Amino acid sequence: MSRSSYRIFLSAVSSELASYREEVARVLRRKGIEVQEQQHFRQGGGVLLETLQDYIAECDAVICLIGDQCGSLPTEEHLAVMSVGEVANRFRVASVQQNISYTQWEFLVAKELGKKTYVYFVEEGFIADNLSRETPLQQELQTAYREWVVKSGEHRESLTTVEQLIEDVLVLPFPDLSQGQPNNLPLNTLGSLFKGREQFLQDLREQLSQSGHGATAITSKVSAQKPRAVHGAGGIGKTRAAIEYAWQHATDYTALLFLSAESPKALDNSLASLTGVLSIDGLEQAPDDQRIQAVLKWLQSHPGWLAILDNVDTDEALVAAKARLAQLAQGHVVITSRLSQWSAGVETLDLGVLSVEEATSYLLEATDANRMHSEQDTELAGQVAAKVGQLALGLEHAAAWINAQYEAGFSDYLQQWEQDEASILQKFDLKLIDYPRELLVTWRLSVDQLDEEAQRLLQVLSWLSPEPVPNTFLKAVPEEANINPGTAMSQLIKYSLISRVQDQQRGFQVHRLVQATSRYHQRQQATDNEFSALDLALVWMDEAFKGEPQDVRDWPVLEPLAEHVESLCHFGVDEGKTSLKHSTSRLLNDLGGLYFSRARYNASESLIRRALRIDELSFGEDHPRVAIDLHNLAQLLLVTNRLSEAEPLMRRALQIDGLSFGENHPN
Repeated sequence: MSRSSYRIFLSAVSSELASYREEVARVLRRKGIEVQEQQHFRQGGGVLLETLQDYIAECDAVICLIGDQCGSLPTEEHLAVMSVGEVANRFRVASVQQNISYTQWEFLVAKELGKKTYVYFVEEGFIADNLSRETPLQQELQTAYREWVVKSGEHRESLTTVEQLIEDVLVLPFPDLSQGQPNNLPLNTLGSLFKGREQFLQDLREQLSQSGHGATAITSKVSAQKPRAVHGAGGIGKTRAAIEYAWQHATDYTALLFLSAESPKALDNSLASLTGVLSIDGLEQAPDDQRIQAVLKWLQSHPGWLAILDNVDTDEALVAAKARLAQLAQGHVVITSRLSQWSAGVETLDLGVLSVEEATSYLLEATDANRMHSEQDTELAGQVAAKVGQLALGLEHAAAWINAQYEAGFSDYLQQWEQDEASILQKFDLKLIDYPRELLVTWRLSVDQLDEEAQRLLQVLSWLSPEPVPNTFLKAVPEEANINPGTAMSQLIKYSLISRVQDQQRGFQVHRLVQATSRYHQRQQATDNEFSALDLALVWMDEAFKGEPQDVRDWPVLEPLAEHVESLCHFGVDEGKTSLKHSTSRLLNDLGGLYFSRARYNASESLIRRALRIDELSFGEDHPRVAIDLHNLAQLLLVTNRLSEAEPLMRRALQIDGLSFGENHPN
């Protein structure tokens, strides 16, 4: 295949290695590589075994994850159409085995076709996704297969943890095809699990292409387009639909850009951050206004891009988004929003819930490898789909719950729902909840499966911003937390309460509705003397947000946490937290200093003034901390040419220091 196209086939037994396979697929797709996964070849569904050779023949390489489980055996019907090659015959003779599982066939076919294969054997320390439920016949077959692979001299690596596996895969001699197209989409495609939106995506494509822009956009000049607003209730899948559209039409655009737009500040921050995505050099220390102008200039000179403006859900955010639209005229803009009323300059496309049939199909496929199967699965999956209101987020939670349980099926989830629904809903004032009640139940059923540490971590994360949380936050866990972040995160991922973002360096993300539900529940359970998760979150952030705001070398640590600092401080003040005023004012001051260094003077001034008010109320108007706040504010006023306002602040700070340290003190 050409340098612009590279395809890899991934082979693994789903029940044992699905999560490992998914992580390998994720990092390969980040490099622009097309990935074919073994799950396409499950017995009784999808693509029949007879097409396996065709799929592997079109691939450049095959990665085999070989564990202790052999996987399903082909039916007689499937086996009858499979041509047995020389390699498969050698295996049968050497192993004295007549059976060959689907997954074993994949390796044998790859060797028969002369494909480059990369083999990873599970070793001591490996933790399977699920315990083996295979028969003695299957166990014997897999043991013989592993021994044959070893004796055949096939080069192989050890597979113990997903982190080590990713490191090993990243050094394989595969091309990186991602550099030609700027792309900061936070999520990978769901592939076949993205159900029931075909007509919606087609309608979106037709609307965006009405002025003649379409598949030729990469090379042709793009005329101004009307943005499209995708609106619908929370949890319905607006963001996912926009991202799937982007992946499906990625080759039609010069860039795929994702912008958080829930507030004017968030939109400007997102625009400024695109200098890195677009490889605009020399602006690392430039003010945000300058970075935004450079980004807008790039967009004007590189027509044919797609920009997603996500979560334009308030009137304030709407005004800011419309103000930017005039500057975003050389590409396509898709807006996700709960608002349905837009001006004539923006056409709308309504997104509804999935049909019961589509939601059922999702649940059947998403749980196929792990659930306890029964003849009534289709009917029961339909009942689960109806219970969760066919909402995308609810379906994801339900599937994760079933996959995470040992020998659980749809009937188990329905039984748990019936048992707990009434008591769960009694804990919420539904008049105050502006998102579907079904999500309250799916959230609670999933949270109830977590251990105490994982629940505590979710509570902490609920007070952060909905933006991606960098991994550096987890590394700063304070002693008070008594949380092992690794094991707690594994549980949250397992139950789809958090998700990894596409760029592994950016960490992970918590859905805003999951956060809102958790915050509401914490408020309902709060006691006056409790050291709350919000308290812990402030202490935690006080550990994580460390560095000199004026030192550009510390910006890579501080900037990814900025939105989360603001969110925590906002909630800390609103929730009336008095025990941690020191942490709150310190965070506000340092964040204000960071924004000051980035010439975001309005944002900086607001934060420093808030820190000043907190310290005056907490420590008294003559405390040395107040003098520091006054000095910081005065410096900002000097830079913004408000000398008459700065002077009395400096004099007051000097007076406080004189009283605190003496008139001859170096301060």
